[in-house]
Amino acid sequence: MILGTGFSLPLIRDELWSQKQEQDVPPEALIARVSQDSCHDGVNSSGKLRFFLRYQKGIRGLMAAAIVAPVLVGCTTSGEGTAPAANAEAPAAFARERLIGRWGVASFHTDKDRPRTEREARAQCGQPYTIAKGPTDGVMMHVADDPKLYELRLKGDTAGRTFLGFEAPPGDPQDREIISATNNLMLMRFVDPDANRRYGTFVFVRCSA
Repeated sequence: MILGTGFSLPLIRDELWSQKQEQDVPPEALIARVSQDSCHDGVNSSGKLRFFLRYQKGIRGLMAAAIVAPVLVGCTTSGEGTAPAANAEAPAAFARERLIGRWGVASFHTDKDRPRTEREARAQCGQPYTIAKGPTDGVMMHVADDPKLYELRLKGDTAGRTFLGFEAPPGDPQDREIISATNNLMLMRFVDPDANRRYGTFVFVRCSA
């Protein structure tokens, strides 16, 4: 059986049996270490295998391959779907007033489709999406897979990114990341990788009065 990451279960099995070690590590700890160390830009399939072998203490043979292979396969998603890590909060780059208004909305999954998607979003102004002020300092919008409106607030992080979401650290899985925002055009994407993969990057084009 050949995995999509470019290496096979027999390869992992043979390497494990040839590099047995005495110290045991709980499977949960191994999976966390492999996921953290291998899922970053520029690590190819052989590099992921080296990371795996580095932390495979105590998990032997096909059991280890069965546990860790799905983690490594999950690392093959593109950078567009990678969730920003939550970190310390900083002031947002702009005020909520920039978001308030009537918008045409569409989405794309590849950058080459952005110009066409902007035109499609503009065409949606016949049935605009309205972003209104919330009861406190946020705006009323939807979150992924939920038809209800919630008050979401702007929050920045120390890396200069801007997010929109609930009272949680910036980059929380339920947040949207605001990639760019002018008075008339905004790009947003969900932080959660699965939601990002399904919905893509949203284009908001402000509708004329």
